[in-house]
Amino acid sequence: WPPRGDKGFGYDPVFQPDGHAVTFGEMAASEKHGWEAGSGDGGLSHRARAFARFARECLIPSGHAPKPA
Repeated sequence: WPPRGDKGFGYDPVFQPDGHAVTFGEMAASEKHGWEAGSGDGGLSHRARAFARFARECLIPSGHAPKPA
């Protein structure tokens, strides 16, 4: 406390993820949402992770998913 940053909305200025020195309100969108190449399932945002999984599941045609190793 006090709230920090002017990016995002709602609780972003007061939410500081574990292991980070800045709040969501201070983070660049690319860090919060993880849209850089090779970032896996999205960034720190639960919405970004959910959307990345949704897109991955919907874009792989049924029966064409890679075989587990």
